[in-house]
Amino acid sequence: MNRSYIFKASAVAVLLACILQATCVYARAESAEAAVTIEAQSGTVLYQNNADAQLPMASTTKIMTALITIEKCDMSDIFTVSASAAAAEGSKMGLLAGDKISVEDLLYMLLLKSANDAAEVLAENIAGSVEKFADLMNERADKMGLKHTHFVNPHGLPAEGHYTTAYELALIARVCFSNPVFRQIVSTDVQTLTYHKLAIQNSNKLLRTYEYCIGGKTGFTKAAGRCLVTAAEKDGTTLITVTLNDGDDWNDHEQLYDKCFGLVERTMLYKPGEYTAVRPVLNGKEIKITNSEPIYVVKCAGTVPKYEIIENLLPMYFAPIDKGQTAGYIAVSYGGLNSGEAEMIFAQDENQAQDKESEFKKFEYNLRRLLQTLLP
Repeated sequence: MNRSYIFKASAVAVLLACILQATCVYARAESAEAAVTIEAQSGTVLYQNNADAQLPMASTTKIMTALITIEKCDMSDIFTVSASAAAAEGSKMGLLAGDKISVEDLLYMLLLKSANDAAEVLAENIAGSVEKFADLMNERADKMGLKHTHFVNPHGLPAEGHYTTAYELALIARVCFSNPVFRQIVSTDVQTLTYHKLAIQNSNKLLRTYEYCIGGKTGFTKAAGRCLVTAAEKDGTTLITVTLNDGDDWNDHEQLYDKCFGLVERTMLYKPGEYTAVRPVLNGKEIKITNSEPIYVVKCAGTVPKYEIIENLLPMYFAPIDKGQTAGYIAVSYGGLNSGEAEMIFAQDENQAQDKESEFKKFEYNLRRLLQTLLP
């Protein structure tokens, strides 16, 4: 047989195999009624399918419940289980009326086992009722600028007017995963609770089957179908994927991550010592401050999303100052969400000026700051 023919036939076969493989990736991603993958730092959309459709989201609701709880409570706070919370429907831990449970345990129950009774305990103790807690959820959604999200309860059981979109749920998850407490909880596979020493396992099986997964939240009702929020981290970049009403969600998330990680990279913006700031020294001269660590930005599909540099530095400093001493921090901010924090240090020594004028300035500055703290 002609070798040229064999080569051409092989090439066609390889091409067809690639096309079929690519088609499978897209078909799987599109098996969800709605889906989206975003880069977590910037919020850049890397993949979307019907991502703006308003749909029920089942127990993925609980990531907002957790966020409000973490922002308003200490982990050691103790909450009491009411009779109504103990009678919550659907997935639950079987809490008993009168039980006293720490917020930390309740959050693990909420996020690992999707406990509706834990959700109601948190809602009632924080806001006084499920309805008032839903008001807090909607206020937080408004603060995030979400226009197509509305909550009626803290757990996601079917209710008229309880909905979100895949894209807006991803934006909620983006804020949640920027919180270290939330991130620690959802990344935990098995947790032993203080409550009766119960050991519970995370219902998010991607933690065990996909090496880059760092957490997420499952959800299911007949009305919403299978819903899933996950995050994955690879080579310094984090992606978030949301699927709503998806019968093949586990595979879809893996396929989307495998595809979308190829679209992002972490790139250095400033090497150590390249970023500088100058601040006055009240009882000395001006001093130079620089970054001791690299500062990174994310590049999505070859483009760096819009960002700004946030300096967490004092308006002025007091001498004596030693070179290398920590002066503060710097962060890259994407739309108000900071990431990539790096330490800033003094680039030089600064001795204290020995004169009465410098001492008076220092006294005046401290007095003014004290009055600003005490007076409304």
